Amino acid sequence: MALMAMLITIRHAPTIADGLCVGQYDVATELTHDEAAERMRLALGASRERPDVDRVWSSTRSRCREPAARLARALGVPHTIDPRLLELDYGIWEGRAWDTIAREDGARMHAWMNAWQTTAPPGGESVATLEARVRGWWETLDATPVLVAHAGVVRALRVVARGLTWAEAMRGPVPHLEVEPFPLAR
Repeated sequence: MALMAMLITIRHAPTIADGLCVGQYDVATELTHDEAAERMRLALGASRERPDVDRVWSSTRSRCREPAARLARALGVPHTIDPRLLELDYGIWEGRAWDTIAREDGARMHAWMNAWQTTAPPGGESVATLEARVRGWWETLDATPVLVAHAGVVRALRVVARGLTWAEAMRGPVPHLEVEPFPLAR
């Protein structure tokens, strides 16, 4: 019996950005890129699917891009960087401390948090825009790629690939350095 084509996602290593609004802001991680790539390689080996990976994808941000490049080399497959795989854009809040945002822009932050499913942060993008970016990428996939991903992209895949609502997709955690598979059958 042939194995079904599968997208394997692995979230990047934890960041050194406690309390910051990160989104597309480039931040360092707690692990070196080599350590993160090795942990990803081990997670893939422990995956029930034991995939025959054909490509590793990532966003342009170093927390995904650098370990993805190393993982691709270790697996002997190409690495492709795609800006559609960036995290949600938080606009003018990127890189700022959440408590500072609450203090200096509290009304807009409160309004966005109460309508996050339909609105965007100031100068940023909505989850519908993130979903459309990820859907456009998803529709090009075949074989068995690995994606070194941001949490928002994994949640968008839960909406796109599994038909969950955004509220449902947000309920489940997206642990760092753990495998989450998505069957590519459409």
